[in-house]
Amino acid sequence: MIDVARQHGIDIVSISDHDNLAAYFEIKSYAEQNGVTLIPGVELSCEHQGVDIHVLAYAFDPLDERVEKRLAGFRDTRHTRGQRMVERLRSLGYRVDAKRVEELAAGGSVGRPHVARALVEASEKSASRSPRPSR
Repeated sequence: MIDVARQHGIDIVSISDHDNLAAYFEIKSYAEQNGVTLIPGVELSCEHQGVDIHVLAYAFDPLDERVEKRLAGFRDTRHTRGQRMVERLRSLGYRVDAKRVEELAAGGSVGRPHVARALVEASEKSASRSPRPSR
């Protein structure tokens, strides 16, 4: 991302992941070394009256412990929701693996895309083991 920004003459960027600052801390020094100002950003997953809302926040102190504490709460909520989705799918007979969902989230916030990917993988695996009807 930093290299692409520089190639296009952009010298101020932000990266905003769901409910965490991991990417910011991962690329901050690289951005500085390459003359790019990296602004802290985060995408907060919220719900209002049953509707998912994604709020983008920028230019805050990424080292403020209150920010990390709040983000940890958001991640816990998403993790719990992901577990409930897996449990519900399993109760309906789908062989989705909660551990695989966690792997797909790769340490980030668990979301619907991770559950969906694990479900597709499980379906593909199941289909490849099923005997094919003869013609």
